Amino acid sequence: MIYKPRNFLSMKRLFQTRAPQWKRYSSILLLFFFLALQKNTFAQQYSNITVSWVGVQDRNHCNCGDVGVACSWSRPFNSQPDARFKLYTKLSTDATYAYDIYRKNNDNCGSKSFNTTQLTRTNTCATDINFTTQAWEENACGADDQFNQQWNCVIDDNSWTAASFNIPFQTYPQGVDNNYTFTLPGGLYSVTVRFKWSAVSGYTAPALENANLVLCSPNTGTLKVTSALTAPGNTFRWYSDATLTTVIGTGATLTVSSPGNYYVAEWNGTCNGAVNHAAVTAGAVPAAPTVNPSSLSVCKGSVVTLQATNNAPGASLEWYNNAAGLPSQLIGLGASISPTINNDVTFYVCASNGNCKSSLVPINITLTTALALPVVSTPVSTCVNGQPILSASTGGGGGIFNWYTLPLGGSSIWNGEHYQTYPITTSTTFYVSESSLGGGCESDRVAIVVNPDLSTIAPTATATPSSICLGGGTTLTANSNNGGEIYWYSDAALSNLMFIGNPFQPQNINANTSYYFVEKQGVCISNTGLVNVTIGSNLNAPTAANVTACEGEDATLTASCNGEIRWYSDVALTNLLHVGSTLPVLTPAAGTTIYYATCSVGGQCESTATPVSLIVNPGAGAIALSSNSPVCEGGSIVLTTTAIAGATYNWYGLSNALLGTTTTPSYTINNATTSMSGTYSVEAKIGQNGCPSTASTNVTVGAAGAAPTAADVTVCEGEDATLTASCNGEIRWYSDVALTNLLHVGSTLPVLTPAAGTTIYYATCSVGGQCESTATPVSLIVNPGAGAIALSSNSPVCEGGSIVLTTTAIAGATYNWYGLSNALLGTTTTPSYTINNATTSMSGTYSVEAKIGQNGCPSTASTNVTVGAAGAAPTAADVTVCEGEDATLTASCNGEIRWYSDRTLKDLLHVGSTMPVLAPAVGTTTYFATCTAPNSCESSATPVNLIVTPKPSAIVLKSNSPVCEGVDIIFTATAINVSGVSYTWYAPNGDVLGTTTEPTFTLNNTTTSMSGTYTVKVTIGQNNSCAVTASTDVVIKPTPVAPSVPEKTTVCEKDDVTLCASSKIPGALYIWSGPNGFAAEGKCITLSKVTTDLAGSYSVTVTVDGCTSAPSTVTLIVNSNPVAEIGSNAPICEHSTLELHATLSDDDNNEYTFKWTGPMGYTSTEQNPKIENVTEANNQGFYTCTITNVNTGCKASFTTLVDIYTFPDRIIADNNGPVCEGGSIKLNATAVFGAHYTWTAPNDGQQQGQVYQSDYPVTSVTLENVTPSQSGTYTLTVTIPGGVECSETTTTDVVIWTNPIANAGVDTSVMQGVLLQLNGTSNTGIIFNWSPEEYLNHNNVPNPLFYTDVIPEHNPYPLVFTVWDKNGCMDKDTVEITVKENLVLNIPDIITPNGDGLNDTWIIDHIDNLNKSEIPYMVQIYARGGALLFSTKTYDNTHGFDGTYKGTALPDGAYWYIITTPNKTFKGALHIKR
Repeated sequence: MIYKPRNFLSMKRLFQTRAPQWKRYSSILLLFFFLALQKNTFAQQYSNITVSWVGVQDRNHCNCGDVGVACSWSRPFNSQPDARFKLYTKLSTDATYAYDIYRKNNDNCGSKSFNTTQLTRTNTCATDINFTTQAWEENACGADDQFNQQWNCVIDDNSWTAASFNIPFQTYPQGVDNNYTFTLPGGLYSVTVRFKWSAVSGYTAPALENANLVLCSPNTGTLKVTSALTAPGNTFRWYSDATLTTVIGTGATLTVSSPGNYYVAEWNGTCNGAVNHAAVTAGAVPAAPTVNPSSLSVCKGSVVTLQATNNAPGASLEWYNNAAGLPSQLIGLGASISPTINNDVTFYVCASNGNCKSSLVPINITLTTALALPVVSTPVSTCVNGQPILSASTGGGGGIFNWYTLPLGGSSIWNGEHYQTYPITTSTTFYVSESSLGGGCESDRVAIVVNPDLSTIAPTATATPSSICLGGGTTLTANSNNGGEIYWYSDAALSNLMFIGNPFQPQNINANTSYYFVEKQGVCISNTGLVNVTIGSNLNAPTAANVTACEGEDATLTASCNGEIRWYSDVALTNLLHVGSTLPVLTPAAGTTIYYATCSVGGQCESTATPVSLIVNPGAGAIALSSNSPVCEGGSIVLTTTAIAGATYNWYGLSNALLGTTTTPSYTINNATTSMSGTYSVEAKIGQNGCPSTASTNVTVGAAGAAPTAADVTVCEGEDATLTASCNGEIRWYSDVALTNLLHVGSTLPVLTPAAGTTIYYATCSVGGQCESTATPVSLIVNPGAGAIALSSNSPVCEGGSIVLTTTAIAGATYNWYGLSNALLGTTTTPSYTINNATTSMSGTYSVEAKIGQNGCPSTASTNVTVGAAGAAPTAADVTVCEGEDATLTASCNGEIRWYSDRTLKDLLHVGSTMPVLAPAVGTTTYFATCTAPNSCESSATPVNLIVTPKPSAIVLKSNSPVCEGVDIIFTATAINVSGVSYTWYAPNGDVLGTTTEPTFTLNNTTTSMSGTYTVKVTIGQNNSCAVTASTDVVIKPTPVAPSVPEKTTVCEKDDVTLCASSKIPGALYIWSGPNGFAAEGKCITLSKVTTDLAGSYSVTVTVDGCTSAPSTVTLIVNSNPVAEIGSNAPICEHSTLELHATLSDDDNNEYTFKWTGPMGYTSTEQNPKIENVTEANNQGFYTCTITNVNTGCKASFTTLVDIYTFPDRIIADNNGPVCEGGSIKLNATAVFGAHYTWTAPNDGQQQGQVYQSDYPVTSVTLENVTPSQSGTYTLTVTIPGGVECSETTTTDVVIWTNPIANAGVDTSVMQGVLLQLNGTSNTGIIFNWSPEEYLNHNNVPNPLFYTDVIPEHNPYPLVFTVWDKNGCMDKDTVEITVKENLVLNIPDIITPNGDGLNDTWIIDHIDNLNKSEIPYMVQIYARGGALLFSTKTYDNTHGFDGTYKGTALPDGAYWYIITTPNKTFKGALHIKR
């Protein structure tokens, strides 16, 4: 059964009914919230906070005496009830208690710790922690977190209490644990909580795009936040008040329609961040501007100036290209803009005062009807670097053509129907437009593409083969780029044409050769290509050297050539051993073998053989070498080696030097020295060419050591001695010269307490224990001693006295006396020594040395001596006192002061640094002080004067007061005629102004603050008590403050000006002065119609109470008005240029502005403007120029009249050029009725400005047989007689091309059947023609080949060479060729006797001419080995050599031919290849 009371009251009543005798326990009932949520504030503090439930204390349930009371229940308590607690926690910004925890105390009287975190919050704007807590008692069977009664868990409490509490945590320290304990009502329970908090920055204020928004009535405006939200889920809140109570919007924008203050902050659902503020104010809309005209019709591409009049003072004009008038559509500011018009468009202008804008005023612009496009041909092809002539014809637009490199914009590069381009290397686009006559509109541009002929790229070529045998041939094949014809040359300059066609097969190549080739297609010629052919071998026999080796060794034979080395074992070259530059031969047998080396290139053209000998000599066998080492210096070295029958032995010593040769296996070297130590070797060889056997051994020769070096030793009797010797070995000490008694081995020999006298010892040197040296005698000398002595003195000694030294007396002794730094003072035979005139620098140590006899051992002693200094005289100052006063004399030094009354220091008055003198008499008394320092004598005396002065009498002080501020105050005191008097002057505040010896003082730079009582003190001597004082009052009147005036006033000439001064002093008198003696009184002065003579500085002062202020100055600047003369070049003719000019007469550096106005609204700001193409209707009338001095603002206006005469028509000039040299040029002009035409040629070339004239109706001039020197600009002047004689001038450019120069070359001759290359040249020709073309391989190249096997009918044979340049201009030249009979043989180097009827026999060109002329000759053919295969004296090409010998076909390969004629012998290789 589950028991559920209806409420706590019924539960309580149940407890009272069931257990009236139970002890009443406290119980806490759940309470309502204690604190409401906190309202947002303008600036909220954000925090991070953690709250923990630390524990509870139960002061009541200690014994639980109520056990068993409820036994009448069906299930009585089986154990004591437990105290239970519940804690609710939230922050002041939370609406509900979201954090609650149950805890059981387990009936434990006392404290219970929980340490449970209640809540953790970051970035909160809460200010308080809110708690509500409960406590009750429940049966022990309940769980820790049970609040209501559960099954078998009965609430056992008959009284309860409850409480809520609040913690304003921001009043507690940050960053530390803060504990808070509170006791529930009744005092039975207490709860402890802990919290830690820290302040954080929170959200920053939002950034506003327009924090100062101006509303232009009747418009609305938008406030906008430009910064991002700090955290997701936040938003921006807008408020109408600074306390953030009235929300008027959320989000990043707010639309406003009325002025006022608006506030925005970032809101996270509970808290606001920092606030930003926007001020919205009302603004005035300016008046709209006016425009005139409001619409225009213009040519496409025109630059149009649009103007507007500003009707809103203080506003600026803004121009837009869209009716919306958005800031992104703003295109200009100011009264005008000048856009380029390429289509129909509307521009808008408005007035803006910075906040509000007027309505937009439109200006509509339409394009006039577009002209038809010019007619062109495109694309245009040309050679690389060609300069084609582009042409255009009218499309109906007027016939004036303009050439450009850009599709839009830029300036034209040429005008006319034809345009010759610059050299073209890549595809290039040009543009042409057409303009109407009279300067009208221009059509759109048409593109013309110029493409260079890419066939000019150099073709490539290969040589097959590229490396050939000497005298051979190859096939050159070019790869054409564009199907043109290939021209082959022998030189890079392309002057020697060898062949035309592809491929080219040159023969008889005897050296490395370069072949040059180009591809020609039409008039275009490619760049030059290059192919190289190299000679693989010159067929020279290889070079090689014979090789000698020893029996049993491998050998390597080496040969070299410019090809491949082949090694053979026989002279017939039938047994090929190896291919390569080296031939290895393994362990060849003794004797000589010959090998044969040849050179081959490409597997062919093998050279003759070079014999190479391999010589193998016999060996002697292995041997060994020994010696009798080591050997002592002076002995003999015996070398012994292996005995070999029939051998010869070469013996070698140090550095491999030959010692001798023997036929026996031993060798002896006598008189050995240490320098002979080292390596010795022997070489055994059988026979002269036998291979040697070698062996070596090391020999050591020991040196007899050099006698050691040693010095004799002297000691005193009773001392130990040590003898020392040195050498490069071991020292041995002996007691006798025979070296029989060895005493010691080592470099030193100790001798203990030797007896007096001299003893000789002997030292030797031994190296390695052998070869001991001769002995060196070493003497030990022991001298007798003098005995112990002492030294004393009469120290201390005063400076100037004598130092007496005394020592022990020794019979027969000599004494050496030493002073400071051990310097010898003297030598005596008595035991005392005296030093006179002692000084303090002689203080120190003195010593004496006593010695008996010359070699006796000395005895020494020393003592210290002190020499005291006479002390320095003391320092002391004279003392002055006033009559009747006691005096004290003072002296100082580093010792004792003694006072005397006399200079002889007989009468000692006092000892001490001060000496009192009681009531001394008036006058001067001299005392004497001396100083006696420790360890020194009394110093000389210092005189000290005591001066006693009489007291002065009373004095009076006067001055020149009162004075005005700035005037000096002069003080005068009563003079006192006493020696040593001084006057000290004091200011009213007691500061010392100065001290004088005269009774006057001057106070400078006075101010009113210096008024007061001044004092003087008169002092006699140094004692201030002998002084009297006097005072006087001083008054310093203030000087008026200078009046205020402006620094300067600037006016223009003839203006009125008023100058005023001001002062705050009432009743002041103002006095003015200025240029030219100007003077006046009063605060203000007025100058009328000022001139430059009145310019200058004007000064004014004020006077009050007799004191006048400093002057104040104002500078009056009178600027002159501009003075100028204006005029023009009128009267002028219509369509000419009107030149207005304004000439300033002022000779200065001022800057001026100019504003011209004239007919039809003309304005200009230039000083000397020009108006082009003027007309009577638009430009005749009065022109006014207003000139303003920029620096001064002064201005003046001037007017002039302009007359313009009309001209009936616009003039156009043209010509039929360009033409070639020798052609005709026709100059054409527009017909003008009654006009006179004057053509002026360029002032250069042959024309020299020649003039051609005609009268209407003749409007053209023809120039015949023209030359390039007549090219240039021709000027046409058309004049209509009468009146001003108005004329028009225009120009046309004439181009006359220079003809190319054709040069066919010099007349020449050629042998019949021999190719002759013609050498036609031209400076600019690109197209060529030779005629007739019967004997030419080509007639359209400059260097064709001429060839004929017959003598022409016309001999010499004439050929005409014609050239054309790129412009089509032409020239001709003729060359004559004489053909001679050819007796020179042309010998092929290969036949292919395979029976195909082609090249089966050896055909020798022109050999039939030898037969006809009966010229003797011999034809011979040899095999490679030298065998004669063919010979004849009457060679017949019809039955020539066919590659057989005696009817047998010869093998393929190279054969040698020799053809002998009376004048020449031909030799070469003939190849047979089937």
